Amino acid sequence: MLEKNDKIRDYTLLKFLGKGQFGEVWLAEKQLQFANRSFRHALKFLSNIGNEIDLQSAEAEIDTWIEASGHPNVMSVLDMFSYKKHIIIVSEYAEGGSLKRWLNKSDGKAPSREKAVNMMLGILSGIEHLHSRNVVHRDLKPDNILLQGNFPRITDFGISRIVSTNSMLTKVVGSPAYMSPESFDGIKSPQTDIWSAGVILYEMLTGDLPFDSETIFGLAAAIRQESAKPLPDDIPDALRRVVDTALQKNLDKRFQTAQGMRTALEHVAHDLKVRSKTKAAITERLDNMDGYPDPNAVTEAVEDNVSGLSIITSALEPAEDPLAHLDADSVETNLSLGDATSNAGSLGKKRETHVENEIVRLGQQIPERRYGMSPRGKRVGLLAAVAGGGLLSVFGFVLLGITFSSYFMSGKSFLPWSSNPSPAPAASGITPCGPEKNLPSEMVCVDGGEFTMGTATWKFKEEMPAHRVTVRPYYIDIYEVTNEKYAQFVRETKHPVPPSWKNSLYPAGQGQFPVVGVSWNDASDYATWAKKRLPTEDEWEFAARGLDSLLYPWGNEWKSGYANVNGASVAFTEVGKFKEGKSPFGLFDMIGNAGEWTNDDFRAYPRGPLSSENEGKTNQKTIRGNDYSATQDFATATYRIGYPAKGADYSLTGFRCAKNPGK
Repeated sequence: MLEKNDKIRDYTLLKFLGKGQFGEVWLAEKQLQFANRSFRHALKFLSNIGNEIDLQSAEAEIDTWIEASGHPNVMSVLDMFSYKKHIIIVSEYAEGGSLKRWLNKSDGKAPSREKAVNMMLGILSGIEHLHSRNVVHRDLKPDNILLQGNFPRITDFGISRIVSTNSMLTKVVGSPAYMSPESFDGIKSPQTDIWSAGVILYEMLTGDLPFDSETIFGLAAAIRQESAKPLPDDIPDALRRVVDTALQKNLDKRFQTAQGMRTALEHVAHDLKVRSKTKAAITERLDNMDGYPDPNAVTEAVEDNVSGLSIITSALEPAEDPLAHLDADSVETNLSLGDATSNAGSLGKKRETHVENEIVRLGQQIPERRYGMSPRGKRVGLLAAVAGGGLLSVFGFVLLGITFSSYFMSGKSFLPWSSNPSPAPAASGITPCGPEKNLPSEMVCVDGGEFTMGTATWKFKEEMPAHRVTVRPYYIDIYEVTNEKYAQFVRETKHPVPPSWKNSLYPAGQGQFPVVGVSWNDASDYATWAKKRLPTEDEWEFAARGLDSLLYPWGNEWKSGYANVNGASVAFTEVGKFKEGKSPFGLFDMIGNAGEWTNDDFRAYPRGPLSSENEGKTNQKTIRGNDYSATQDFATATYRIGYPAKGADYSLTGFRCAKNPGK
């Protein structure tokens, strides 16, 4: 019987922390021999009565876990030794208790969706690290995730792996509620942990488990055969898709990597942050308005804005942009307030008529921004807000902070101009690629021209502002570089292979899949070997959008199944499979499949903002096109991210090459 103040080697037991299937956990203090200092650790006492624990397996597992330690989301194991009839595992101590305890403080679920998503991002980061060290946890659950503050740290290396094969305990090892369908057949893989992460995320969002039964056998049958209980209707679609994909019974349809799930969830986190910020701005404004009619107007306005309410000035030159003097947060707040007031009620017919006339007049001068429209229909308006009773001056006239709700509700369009903007004229002094005989077979010629790069919408700051760019002629690959082509480069140069290749070979049957797992340096080395180069960022975007500056390679309207994103697949596919989604220049997979390196450093556009998470970062190169895990909101030809050129996880990143004419 263990008791407080017991001495176990250099450790003094201070406090009983809990009891599990295999033993007890105590908080212990270790006094340093040559300094007046002490450290606190967690000691797990695993009962070995009857030699239930295979000591050789235990030592191997501890060695593996120690090797995998050193990540902020993984609890470090420090030591293991025998004591009487116990195996003792020493680890760091997390004062915040378990994730289970954290959930129980809020009726079994996270205090908010934002906190649930942020918590899961940390968990997935830890899982990703473990998998990179070839460690599969196998028993991921809230009890095995400890908190330091609100920071999650994965612990318990998977006790089921050290129980002797002839032990009766093997029959009851594990946590069935968090086990994947294949786990009941003894099949373990990284996707086993991804399933468990999906169950934990479901629990954090709902306070419930996706499968339940009164018996273990019934639970196993439900997990194997039944669909998960539906998520609440108010869960955003993008978040719902992440949970659904993680809980796919078919391994091929589940997220293939923890990084893939984390990337998808990062998009959701950004979306939730925008929703929260927009709602706060709307609520603050409407709380000070007389006659605020309906709290649901706030939620309705937020949904319209987050779905992509457009700013029709996006096609203007930067020098002419009337919103250029506003920072992104001001534009974001003012648009939100304008939409909220238009939905919350009218300030009078006279003011409506004035605003209508001014918008119609303005509309005759500006080409339409056709994408980013409200889900209620293709209704586009220029919104201006009253902020603290003030006025926002736009294009030399004052728009009151209200747009007439009768037009929104009737589905009328304010704007009389054509919905098909004319192509931009070719820039003067630009010459075409040259004779057809100079065109490499795997490339296409892109004649130079001028187009609108970036966007004036505020969903992602780094895409702002819209600005005109002139591009000179160049060649660019029709397809992403494949495993087969990269293998030829490896054979001829002895270049290191991507981490996912085994015995210097890419996975069987994936010769025509895009090569991934390549750093910017790897991609640049390949391009040099192929007598090509990486495309610049403006070359990449021009090839994806064309002269009309399309939002998607195929047009300005989203079309499901036109690219390997948004659930079209949950893994890479062979290049060129999504034929309907080719760009105006005939390029494939410009959105989705694998993210693509460009040659440029990641920085803000001219006079554009940077998100706080990107400020001050160096050694970042730009990735375009996103990958198969992207949701619809982030699967555009304008989306861009910065990523370290070396020393990171590149399991979702590939590239295509460009070439100068005549070279």
